[in-house]
Amino acid sequence: MDKNNSKDEEKDTGNLDKQVPEKSEKKKPEPAKPIALPPLIFASGLIIGFIFDSFIFRTNFYDSKFIVIIGYIVISAGIIFALFGLQIFLQMKENPHPHTETNKLIIKGIFKYSRNPLYVAMAFIYTGMSIILNSLAMLIMFAPVIMIINYGVIIREEKYLSQLFGDEFLEYKKQVRKWL
Repeated sequence: MDKNNSKDEEKDTGNLDKQVPEKSEKKKPEPAKPIALPPLIFASGLIIGFIFDSFIFRTNFYDSKFIVIIGYIVISAGIIFALFGLQIFLQMKENPHPHTETNKLIIKGIFKYSRNPLYVAMAFIYTGMSIILNSLAMLIMFAPVIMIINYGVIIREEKYLSQLFGDEFLEYKKQVRKWL
């Protein structure tokens, strides 16, 4: 009986000696957790401005129908920005949703000129809608919307990208503006 136990112990010890410690891989940081989805933040500003205009006090800021054309031009610029930004995401096989993991740092195409072209696009569309709807309240709400996007979304995303890509992202951040 003692002989069998010692043989088992030798087998066990032999197996322990042959085990190779696992490599300690660098843990990937958690994806950014924005306070809300950016389109919802922009939409909230428009809705609050609309409610103010509709139920509290109508605030027009121009009389000319010509200004409406400017609104459509601004919206068109926003749509073009969005399409260029989304095209790069598709080419790089990345997901633009802010809650998902990022595998590649996108620094080409429109991302050479803005670190956040999709937020620039949303800002253009928001501004254009405010102009077309002749809503000073919506334009006033634009300031808190941009502050929420900056502090509640972009700063969190950039912290995540810094942790994930390190010096590569920091160099990109030095070379390319946050907005335009």
